[in-house]
Amino acid sequence: MPTCVHLKSGPPDGLRKGEWWMARSIRVGTVFGIQVYLHYSWFLVFGAVAFTLGFLYFPTYHVGWSVYQYWVIGTLTAVLFFGSVLIHELAHSLIALYEGIQVKDITLFIFGGVSNIQKEADSPGVEFRIAVAGPAASVALSILFLALWFLTRRLDESVGAMSIYLATVNGLLAGFNMIPGFPLDGGRVFRSVLWKITNSYQRATWLASGAGRLMAYLFVLGGLALFVAGNWVNGGWLVMLGWFLANAAGSSYRQSMVNEALRGVSVADMMARDCPIVEEQVLLSDLMRDYVLRYNFTAFPVLRGTTLVGLITIDNLRTVPQDQWVRTRVSQVMTTVERLKTVNPWDEALHALQQFGERSESQLPVVDEGRLVGLLSRSKLLQFIQLREKAGAGR
Repeated sequence: MPTCVHLKSGPPDGLRKGEWWMARSIRVGTVFGIQVYLHYSWFLVFGAVAFTLGFLYFPTYHVGWSVYQYWVIGTLTAVLFFGSVLIHELAHSLIALYEGIQVKDITLFIFGGVSNIQKEADSPGVEFRIAVAGPAASVALSILFLALWFLTRRLDESVGAMSIYLATVNGLLAGFNMIPGFPLDGGRVFRSVLWKITNSYQRATWLASGAGRLMAYLFVLGGLALFVAGNWVNGGWLVMLGWFLANAAGSSYRQSMVNEALRGVSVADMMARDCPIVEEQVLLSDLMRDYVLRYNFTAFPVLRGTTLVGLITIDNLRTVPQDQWVRTRVSQVMTTVERLKTVNPWDEALHALQQFGERSESQLPVVDEGRLVGLLSRSKLLQFIQLREKAGAGR
C-alpha cells in the first residue's frame, strides 16, 4: 500500500544539493501553483500495478472480457489510482497553503507520494489539520467511487469494476496512512495530540518518531514472516516498506529538530558583518596572499563600489592553474551575482538552510536592497544547530 508523507525543508544531515527523489525525478506539471514530479521509480510501480490489474485482478473477478478490455481497464484504473494518491497529497498541500505555509512540490514515487512542505506547523492545531487532510480526501474519494459503483454496476460492468476497486483502495490508503507511526499522516496526527497534551514539540516529536520506528520494525518482521512462508512478493514489499518508514522516521525527526532549533532565528543573528571584500580587478595571486592566507576565509564578496557583483571562492580559484594566477583577475572566475543565491538579513535562518540545501556554496551573501551587509557561513549555521540540539532546544 502506498504511503503518503510530507517532509519539511530537507533533512538536516543532508545539506546536499536536492533530495534523493528530486535528483531522479521529472517535472510533469503544476497544480495550484505546486510543481508535480514523477520519480523514476514511479514508472516501475505504475507498470506493476497496471500489469497486475490487467493480467491478474480483472481476469480473475470479471470473466469474459476481451484481452483489449482487460488491458484498457487495468491501465485506466492504475491512472485513476495514482491520481487519487496525487489528490491525497494535494489535500495536505492546500491546507498548508491555507495556513500560510509554502509548499515547494509534490513527488510521486515507488512508495506513494511526498509533499515537500517548507516548514513545520507552528501549533498542534495546524499540524492536525494538515495531517488529517490527506486521509480525509482519500475517504471522500472512496465514498465518491462507491457511489459511482452503485450507480453503474448494472449499466456498465467495466466502470463498476473500476469504481469498486478504487473505492476499496482509497479506503485502504486512508486507513493505512492513519497508522500512528511518524512520519505517516497518522503519526503526525499522533504528534499533534501529544504536542497539545505535553505542550512540548520536541517531546511529542521524539515519541511519535519512536512509534514510527516501532511500526517500521513490525512491517519488517511481518514481511520476513511472509517471505519464510513462501509469499515472497508481499513479504519483500513489506520489508522494503518497513525499511523506508524506519529511515523516513529518523530523517523526519532530525529534520524537525533542526527546524525547531532555528525557530525565531534570523539571518541577521547568524551572519558575519565584518567580512573582507574584494574588488573585481584583484589578481588571483594577490587574492591568495592578501585575502585567503591573511583572513583564512574560503569565500569573499566582490563589490563594484557599494554594489555586490559576485562571490569569489577557493573552488573558483582552483579552476585556474596556479601559474596563471598572476595574470588572471577575480572578475574572470568569480560567480556573478546573477548566478548567486542571496538572502536578506530579516529572512529566517531556516530559509537560508534551504538555500544551502539546494546549492553547493558554503557561503551566502546577505543583501539589503542591493547593498552587501554580511556573509552567512554554512559551517556557522551547522555549528549553531548542533549547539542548540545539545542544549535541548524545544518548547
